[in-house]
Amino acid sequence: MTYIIWIGNEASLKYNLSFSVPQNTTFLEIMKMAAEQDEHFEFSASKWANGYYIHTLSGQKEKQVGFWFWLLYKLKEPPVPGTKPDNKYVVAKAFCILFLYTFKTGKKNM
Repeated sequence: MTYIIWIGNEASLKYNLSFSVPQNTTFLEIMKMAAEQDEHFEFSASKWANGYYIHTLSGQKEKQVGFWFWLLYKLKEPPVPGTKPDNKYVVAKAFCILFLYTFKTGKKNM
């Protein structure tokens, strides 16, 4: 599987790791494995009643001012660099995970 982090609406910073994981591995476990391999994948999360909320990734914390937040996409193939994937492509099974740190704009895509 491939785990990708993009930072900025134009994906000005990009990091990716590809590795094999056992079937039924949770994404939280994948995030922990990635963080052990590369500091760009280090993250912080808050535990909620229904799971974990990732609020900081690669040193970038969500910000209410400016509406900066992390979006998680599960994709069948790597995305086009700098092009925000459409939410209709979120699927149940994926081998490519993209975290995009973005801010809300009036545009549909970047």
